Amino acid sequence: MADKRTTPPVLEAPEEESYGKGPAADRAAENTATEKTAAENTATENTAENMVENAADDMAENRFTKEMPAENTTPEDAGALFPVIEAVLFAAGYPVPYEKLAQLTDTTPEKIRRAVAALAENYREDRFGIQIVEYAEECQMCTKEDYESYVREALGIRQGGRLSNSSLEVLAIVAYHQPVTRSQIEHIRGVDSSYAVSSLVTKKLIEEKGRLDVPGRPVLFGTTSDFLRCFGLSSLDELPDASAFLDSIRLADETSADGIPEDEVLPEESFAEGASAGGKGS
Repeated sequence: MADKRTTPPVLEAPEEESYGKGPAADRAAENTATEKTAAENTATENTAENMVENAADDMAENRFTKEMPAENTTPEDAGALFPVIEAVLFAAGYPVPYEKLAQLTDTTPEKIRRAVAALAENYREDRFGIQIVEYAEECQMCTKEDYESYVREALGIRQGGRLSNSSLEVLAIVAYHQPVTRSQIEHIRGVDSSYAVSSLVTKKLIEEKGRLDVPGRPVLFGTTSDFLRCFGLSSLDELPDASAFLDSIRLADETSADGIPEDEVLPEESFAEGASAGGKGS
Protein backbone atom coordinates (compact mmCIF):
# COMPACT_ATOMS: atom_id res chain seq x y z
CA MET A 1 0.00 0.00 0.00
CA ALA A 2 1.39 3.19 -1.03
CA ASP A 3 2.32 5.71 1.67
CA LYS A 4 0.38 8.81 1.11
CA ARG A 5 1.87 11.82 2.77
CA THR A 6 0.30 15.23 2.83
CA THR A 7 2.46 17.92 1.31
CA PRO A 8 2.36 20.99 3.48
CA PRO A 9 1.04 24.06 1.72
CA VAL A 10 3.58 26.59 0.55
CA LEU A 11 3.29 29.78 2.59
CA GLU A 12 3.93 33.02 0.82
CA ALA A 13 6.17 35.52 2.54
CA PRO A 14 4.23 38.39 4.13
CA GLU A 15 4.57 41.78 2.54
CA GLU A 16 6.88 44.14 4.38
CA GLU A 17 4.90 46.91 5.95
CA SER A 18 6.83 48.18 8.94
CA TYR A 19 10.15 48.87 7.23
CA GLY A 20 9.77 51.78 4.95
CA LYS A 21 6.25 51.32 3.70
CA GLY A 22 2.85 52.22 4.90
CA PRO A 23 1.25 55.42 6.28
CA ALA A 24 2.96 55.27 9.66
CA ALA A 25 6.38 54.91 8.06
CA ASP A 26 5.70 57.81 5.72
CA ARG A 27 4.73 60.10 8.62
CA ALA A 28 7.83 59.08 10.56
CA ALA A 29 10.03 59.82 7.57
CA GLU A 30 8.40 63.21 7.10
CA ASN A 31 8.86 64.10 10.76
CA THR A 32 12.51 63.04 10.62
CA ALA A 33 13.11 65.18 7.52
CA THR A 34 11.37 68.16 9.15
CA GLU A 35 13.45 67.83 12.30
CA LYS A 36 16.62 67.58 10.22
CA THR A 37 15.75 70.73 8.24
CA ALA A 38 14.94 72.63 11.44
CA ALA A 39 18.24 71.56 12.95
CA GLU A 40 20.10 72.71 9.84
CA ASN A 41 18.30 76.08 9.88
CA THR A 42 19.10 76.54 13.55
CA ALA A 43 22.74 75.75 12.91
CA THR A 44 22.80 78.26 10.03
CA GLU A 45 21.18 80.95 12.17
CA ASN A 46 23.62 80.30 15.00
CA THR A 47 26.52 80.50 12.58
CA ALA A 48 25.23 83.79 11.15
CA GLU A 49 24.70 85.21 14.65
CA ASN A 50 28.18 84.15 15.66
CA MET A 51 29.63 85.76 12.55
CA VAL A 52 27.82 89.04 13.30
CA GLU A 53 28.88 88.96 16.95
CA ASN A 54 32.46 88.17 16.02
CA ALA A 55 32.50 90.95 13.43
CA ALA A 56 31.10 93.42 15.98
CA ASP A 57 33.71 92.35 18.52
CA ASP A 58 36.47 92.74 15.95
CA MET A 59 35.23 96.21 15.00
CA ALA A 60 35.07 97.27 18.64
CA GLU A 61 38.49 95.84 19.40
CA ASN A 62 40.19 97.19 16.28
CA ARG A 63 38.18 100.38 15.95
CA PHE A 64 41.11 102.72 16.03
CA THR A 65 44.16 100.48 15.81
CA LYS A 66 44.40 99.80 12.08
CA GLU A 67 46.12 103.11 11.37
CA MET A 68 48.03 103.36 14.61
CA PRO A 69 51.71 104.17 14.07
CA ALA A 70 53.85 101.43 15.55
CA GLU A 71 56.78 103.53 16.72
CA ASN A 72 56.92 103.77 20.52
CA THR A 73 53.15 103.40 20.84
CA THR A 74 51.65 99.93 21.13
CA PRO A 75 47.98 99.22 20.34
CA GLU A 76 47.44 98.62 24.04
CA ASP A 77 48.78 102.09 24.86
CA ALA A 78 46.71 103.64 22.10
CA GLY A 79 43.57 101.83 23.23
CA ALA A 80 43.92 103.40 26.67
CA LEU A 81 44.51 106.88 25.25
CA PHE A 82 41.68 106.95 22.70
CA PRO A 83 38.68 107.22 25.05
CA VAL A 84 40.40 109.85 27.22
CA ILE A 85 41.29 112.00 24.20
CA GLU A 86 37.80 111.66 22.74
CA ALA A 87 36.08 112.55 26.01
CA VAL A 88 38.23 115.62 26.67
CA LEU A 89 38.01 116.98 23.13
CA PHE A 90 34.26 116.38 22.96
CA ALA A 91 33.59 118.11 26.28
CA ALA A 92 35.97 121.00 25.64
CA GLY A 93 34.65 122.17 22.27
CA TYR A 94 37.79 124.24 21.77
CA PRO A 95 41.43 123.38 20.91
CA VAL A 96 43.21 121.46 23.67
CA PRO A 97 47.04 121.50 23.84
CA TYR A 98 48.87 118.19 23.38
CA GLU A 99 50.81 119.02 26.54
CA LYS A 100 47.58 119.15 28.56
CA LEU A 101 46.42 115.78 27.22
CA ALA A 102 49.83 114.31 28.05
CA GLN A 103 49.54 115.52 31.64
CA LEU A 104 46.06 114.03 31.98
CA THR A 105 47.16 110.61 30.72
CA ASP A 106 50.59 110.59 32.35
CA THR A 107 52.36 110.09 29.02
CA THR A 108 54.43 112.11 26.56
CA PRO A 109 53.17 114.71 24.05
CA GLU A 110 54.72 112.61 21.26
CA LYS A 111 52.51 109.63 22.11
CA ILE A 112 49.50 111.93 22.33
CA ARG A 113 50.28 113.33 18.87
CA ARG A 114 50.46 109.85 17.38
CA ALA A 115 47.24 108.78 19.08
CA VAL A 116 45.47 111.95 17.92
CA ALA A 117 46.75 111.38 14.37
CA ALA A 118 45.31 107.85 14.42
CA LEU A 119 41.97 109.11 15.72
CA ALA A 120 41.88 111.88 13.11
CA GLU A 121 42.55 109.37 10.35
CA ASN A 122 39.68 107.18 11.55
CA TYR A 123 37.24 110.10 11.72
CA ARG A 124 37.98 110.97 8.09
CA GLU A 125 35.74 108.08 7.07
CA ASP A 126 32.37 109.10 5.65
CA ARG A 127 30.46 107.26 8.38
CA PHE A 128 31.43 109.96 10.90
CA GLY A 129 29.91 113.45 11.09
CA ILE A 130 32.67 114.78 13.30
CA GLN A 131 36.39 115.21 12.81
CA ILE A 132 39.54 115.91 14.78
CA VAL A 133 41.52 118.89 13.52
CA GLU A 134 45.24 118.88 14.29
CA TYR A 135 47.16 122.10 14.86
CA ALA A 136 50.80 122.74 15.62
CA GLU A 137 50.47 122.53 19.40
CA GLU A 138 46.84 121.53 19.97
CA CYS A 139 43.89 119.63 18.54
CA GLN A 140 40.12 120.02 18.44
CA MET A 141 37.01 117.95 17.79
CA CYS A 142 34.37 119.60 15.61
CA THR A 143 31.70 118.83 13.03
CA LYS A 144 32.48 118.33 9.35
CA GLU A 145 31.64 121.10 6.90
CA ASP A 146 29.27 118.79 4.99
CA TYR A 147 26.82 118.95 7.90
CA GLU A 148 27.05 122.67 8.63
CA SER A 149 23.52 123.42 7.39
CA TYR A 150 22.03 120.71 9.63
CA VAL A 151 23.88 121.98 12.69
CA ARG A 152 22.91 125.60 12.04
CA GLU A 153 19.24 124.71 11.59
CA ALA A 154 19.15 122.43 14.63
CA LEU A 155 20.83 124.95 16.94
CA GLY A 156 19.38 128.11 15.41
CA ILE A 157 22.81 129.51 14.53
CA ARG A 158 22.75 132.50 12.19
CA GLN A 159 25.26 132.96 9.40
CA GLY A 160 28.33 134.77 10.67
CA GLY A 161 29.28 138.18 9.32
CA ARG A 162 31.89 138.54 6.61
CA LEU A 163 35.17 140.37 7.00
CA SER A 164 35.47 143.70 5.23
CA ASN A 165 38.06 144.18 2.50
CA SER A 166 40.19 146.30 4.84
CA SER A 167 40.12 143.56 7.50
CA LEU A 168 41.07 140.95 4.90
CA GLU A 169 44.00 143.10 3.79
CA VAL A 170 45.25 143.53 7.35
CA LEU A 171 44.77 139.82 8.09
CA ALA A 172 46.75 138.84 5.00
CA ILE A 173 49.59 141.19 5.96
CA VAL A 174 49.70 139.82 9.50
CA ALA A 175 49.56 136.20 8.30
CA TYR A 176 52.55 136.58 5.99
CA HIS A 177 54.68 139.11 7.84
CA GLN A 178 54.09 138.18 11.48
CA PRO A 179 55.04 139.27 13.95
CA VAL A 180 54.25 142.74 12.65
CA THR A 181 53.40 146.09 14.25
CA ARG A 182 50.44 148.29 13.39
CA SER A 183 52.79 150.91 11.96
CA GLN A 184 54.25 148.32 9.59
CA ILE A 185 50.75 147.30 8.53
CA GLU A 186 49.83 150.90 7.83
CA HIS A 187 53.06 151.42 5.91
CA ILE A 188 52.18 148.51 3.61
CA ARG A 189 48.55 149.55 3.15
CA GLY A 190 49.17 153.28 3.04
CA VAL A 191 46.14 154.05 5.23
CA ASP A 192 45.22 154.04 8.91
CA SER A 193 44.47 150.51 10.07
CA SER A 194 43.59 151.01 13.73
CA TYR A 195 39.96 149.95 13.38
CA ALA A 196 40.75 146.87 11.27
CA VAL A 197 43.44 145.72 13.71
CA SER A 198 41.13 146.24 16.69
CA SER A 199 38.31 144.37 14.93
CA LEU A 200 40.53 141.38 14.14
CA VAL A 201 41.75 141.26 17.76
CA THR A 202 38.14 141.28 18.96
CA LYS A 203 37.30 138.42 16.59
CA LYS A 204 40.34 136.54 17.96
CA LEU A 205 41.87 136.16 14.49
CA ILE A 206 45.03 138.02 15.53
CA GLU A 207 46.60 138.62 18.93
CA GLU A 208 49.53 140.29 20.63
CA LYS A 209 52.78 138.37 20.26
CA GLY A 210 55.02 140.61 22.32
CA ARG A 211 56.61 144.00 21.74
CA LEU A 212 59.26 145.22 19.31
CA ASP A 213 62.51 146.17 21.01
CA VAL A 214 62.65 149.76 19.74
CA PRO A 215 61.80 153.11 21.34
CA GLY A 216 58.10 153.12 22.24
CA ARG A 217 58.02 149.28 22.23
CA PRO A 218 55.09 148.89 19.79
CA VAL A 219 52.91 145.79 20.02
CA LEU A 220 53.64 142.90 17.65
CA PHE A 221 50.67 141.06 16.16
CA GLY A 222 50.34 137.52 14.86
CA THR A 223 47.58 135.09 13.90
CA THR A 224 45.79 132.79 16.33
CA SER A 225 44.64 129.18 16.32
CA ASP A 226 41.16 130.51 15.53
CA PHE A 227 42.62 131.96 12.33
CA LEU A 228 43.91 128.52 11.34
CA ARG A 229 40.60 126.90 12.21
CA CYS A 230 38.52 129.45 10.28
CA PHE A 231 40.66 129.04 7.16
CA GLY A 232 40.95 125.26 7.43
CA LEU A 233 44.70 125.21 8.05
CA SER A 234 46.76 123.02 10.36
CA SER A 235 49.74 125.38 10.39
CA LEU A 236 51.02 128.53 8.70
CA ASP A 237 53.12 126.34 6.42
CA GLU A 238 49.91 125.48 4.58
CA LEU A 239 49.29 129.08 3.52
CA PRO A 240 49.16 129.30 -0.29
CA ASP A 241 51.94 130.88 -2.29
CA ALA A 242 51.22 134.55 -2.97
CA SER A 243 53.73 135.10 -5.76
CA ALA A 244 51.03 135.06 -8.47
CA PHE A 245 48.89 137.47 -6.48
CA LEU A 246 51.78 139.85 -5.85
CA ASP A 247 52.66 139.78 -9.55
CA SER A 248 49.08 140.77 -10.33
CA ILE A 249 49.33 143.74 -7.97
CA ARG A 250 52.58 144.90 -9.56
CA LEU A 251 51.03 144.52 -13.01
CA ALA A 252 48.03 146.56 -11.90
CA ASP A 253 50.27 149.33 -10.57
CA GLU A 254 52.29 149.47 -13.79
CA THR A 255 49.25 149.50 -16.11
CA SER A 256 47.45 152.06 -13.95
CA ALA A 257 50.43 154.39 -14.33
CA ASP A 258 49.96 154.14 -18.11
CA GLY A 259 46.40 155.41 -17.88
CA ILE A 260 44.54 152.09 -18.08
CA PRO A 261 41.69 151.86 -15.56
CA GLU A 262 42.79 149.76 -12.62
CA ASP A 263 39.55 147.78 -12.41
CA GLU A 264 40.11 146.46 -15.93
CA VAL A 265 43.42 144.96 -14.91
CA LEU A 266 42.75 143.75 -11.38
CA PRO A 267 39.06 143.20 -10.58
CA GLU A 268 38.04 143.93 -7.01
CA GLU A 269 36.99 140.34 -6.43
CA SER A 270 40.47 139.13 -7.37
CA PHE A 271 41.92 141.35 -4.70
CA ALA A 272 39.45 140.10 -2.13
CA GLU A 273 40.22 136.48 -3.02
CA GLY A 274 43.94 137.06 -2.81
CA ALA A 275 43.65 138.82 0.50
CA SER A 276 41.45 136.09 1.96
CA ALA A 277 43.84 133.40 0.76
CA GLY A 278 46.69 135.52 2.05
CA GLY A 279 49.24 135.27 -0.76
CA LYS A 280 52.56 134.21 0.65
CA GLY A 281 55.23 136.87 0.82
CA SER A 282 58.82 136.94 1.93
